[in-house]
Amino acid sequence: MKGFIILLAFACCSLQMIDATVRFSNMTYDLNPEYVKGTINVKVENGVYSIGMNCDLLKKIDGNFWVTPVFSKKLGKSYVPIIDLKLDTCKTDPTLAENPLIRFVSTEAKKFVSFGLMCPYEPGHYVVNDFTFEKSNALMNFIPKGNYHVSLTSRHQPPGSKELNKVMSLSFYADFE
Repeated sequence: MKGFIILLAFACCSLQMIDATVRFSNMTYDLNPEYVKGTINVKVENGVYSIGMNCDLLKKIDGNFWVTPVFSKKLGKSYVPIIDLKLDTCKTDPTLAENPLIRFVSTEAKKFVSFGLMCPYEPGHYVVNDFTFEKSNALMNFIPKGNYHVSLTSRHQPPGSKELNKVMSLSFYADFE
């Protein structure tokens, strides 16, 4: 048992030394002009890819705010969803979500955002400063290398309403090397 613990500790230390790289491409997004105005972009600096956002939120978001991330891996010639969730950020803190990949992305995102990850979101200016995955994070090494498609859609259901309004959608490809 002691040997297993030492082996596990060595494996974890070794994982942190592996240099994982993530590259983004073909990003598209759609912002609902009733809710959001601004831009989202991919930036490359010294071989490090990042996503940034500079937006104005025009309406208060409370009640229910559904964020639906879909993370698909390319297998053969097609992309197969490996994570397809629906998370209400008015009810669940994404950094405490059951799914470890959602927790990982949320924890990394908190380092780059000018706002909290749980609603309510008040009207105002919101910024994501060059969000990137830290290469040294051990969880990066548990994501199998390969080609992925990432999409994220958010919808708002105001309190007392049955309407589900699209706020934004984002789609991009990511290569984990």
